[in-house]
Amino acid sequence: MKNSKLNEGLILLFTIVPLIYLFIVFDQLSEQVPIHFNIKGEADNFADKSSMWWIVALMMFGTYLLMKVIPFIDPKNKNNIGASYPKFRLMMAMFMSALACFIIRVGHVGTIGMGMDNVLAILLSVMMIGLGNYLTTIKPNYFVGLRTPWTLENETVWRKSHRMSGKLGFALGFVALFLTLLLSSKIKVLVVVGIMLIWAFYSIYYSYKVYQQEK
Repeated sequence: MKNSKLNEGLILLFTIVPLIYLFIVFDQLSEQVPIHFNIKGEADNFADKSSMWWIVALMMFGTYLLMKVIPFIDPKNKNNIGASYPKFRLMMAMFMSALACFIIRVGHVGTIGMGMDNVLAILLSVMMIGLGNYLTTIKPNYFVGLRTPWTLENETVWRKSHRMSGKLGFALGFVALFLTLLLSSKIKVLVVVGIMLIWAFYSIYYSYKVYQQEK
C-alpha cells in the first residue's frame, strides 16, 4: 500500500512538473510560439503563447487519466494487465513530463537546434529501453502492448511475442542511445525513429510468425 501511494504520488508530481516549468518561463515566451518545425529544425507554424497551457495540460492530464482508467475498462480484467503496470505508468509519466518540458523549452528558445535534437533522440532511446523492459512482463490486454490480431487471439503467441519484442526493444534502445553519441545532429532523430519503426514492424511480423507456428 505504501509503495502504491508513493508510485501514485510520483506520477502526479511528474504530471504537474511541466506546468510549473511553463509558469516559471511563461513571461519570457514570445507572444507567438513555434508549434511546428520543418526537417531542418526551423519553425514554420506559430500560435499564441497562451495555447501552451492547454497543449501541455492536455498532454499531461490526458495521459494521466487514460493510464489510470485502462485497467478498469479492459474486458480482460483489471487484475490481468500485470503487476508491473504501476511502474509502466510511472515510466510514461516521466517520459511525457520530459517531452512536455522539451516542447516548452523549444517554445522558449524558438528552435529545435542548440542541442535540443540530442535531447529528443535520447528521450526516444530511453523510452525504447523502458518499454522493452516492460513488455517482457505484460499480460494479455486490449490496450497496452503488442496488440495484433494474432497476439490477442492466442495467449501463447502473446507471451512469446512480447518476450521477444521486449528483449529486442531493450537492446535496440541501447543501440539508438549509442548512435546519438556518434551521428550528426541533423540525422540522429530520424535514425532513432527509424530504429523504432524497425522494432515495431518486426514485432508485428514475429507475432504473425509465431501464430502460424502455434496453429
